[in-house]
Amino acid sequence: MSSSSLGDALQKAIGTQSKRKQLEMINEEMYRRFAVLRENRPLAIGTLDILVAALPHFDAIVVKRALSQHCARLTYQKQLARGGKRFNLKGKPDGEITDSEKQNAASIIQAAKPQAKAAKADAAAPAAQSNAATEGSTDQA
Repeated sequence: MSSSSLGDALQKAIGTQSKRKQLEMINEEMYRRFAVLRENRPLAIGTLDILVAALPHFDAIVVKRALSQHCARLTYQKQLARGGKRFNLKGKPDGEITDSEKQNAASIIQAAKPQAKAAKADAAAPAAQSNAATEGSTDQA
């Protein structure tokens, strides 16, 4: 079997998976192969095209979704907000973060703070209710 037909078979097998499963597979592959992603370093402009070419057996739309999710993470946004260099998939500097990109990242981080506080409060509420119920039942005994 030639490498071309092997690649076609792999692409076909992956294509039968659900989009969610493909997304999981892409995440595993891209974080395994690219340290710059594991380190949440700011990515060079045009990284999507290079990533799609590096992962040809995956649907480009699902690769785009995986990269979008990566870039939406607060840890990534915090790196952008610091400013400095952008990096290609090989980890080499490739461009600079602009002031407007830094400001945009800072806005995203600020907007996430109330959501994080609300989520923390929601998580603490059932524990507080559980403790109150336990204390109430011991008072009656």
